[in-house]
Amino acid sequence: MNQASLFNEIVHKYLLNENIKWWGKKKLKQRHARNVLNYLEKIQIEMVPDRKKRSDFIISLTVKPGREEKLHLVIKSLLLQNILPEKIILWIAADEFQTERLPSQLLALRNEVFEVKEISENLKSYNKILPALDQYGDKLIITADDDI
Repeated sequence: MNQASLFNEIVHKYLLNENIKWWGKKKLKQRHARNVLNYLEKIQIEMVPDRKKRSDFIISLTVKPGREEKLHLVIKSLLLQNILPEKIILWIAADEFQTERLPSQLLALRNEVFEVKEISENLKSYNKILPALDQYGDKLIITADDDI
């Protein structure tokens, strides 16, 4: 069983079973969420995920200070999807972060799909959309959050 199939099996087993309402009415059981997060910590992502179908959309996100230590889990989750985007871009404001000071677990995930780009002007909540529109305005851009 490949890693993506195993991930999907775990998500279905722990998060999508009939006893848990994912989108709201019942609270997600913490032990199930911990199981998935522990799995994400251990999984190894291939440097070039060529086994997957690629599409021409862009996923754009930023990170708030204090959330960078767990951001690799968000990126792993995006890289494990059945269809990969053309790019996953993490925009970081130069006054908040420097690429080389990001966690090594996050930097190790950089490949032809995932990249980190520094922006000089901190646009706060617009960091994930305005630079993406400037560089990839002809593509479908999907924004993602940095929290898990």
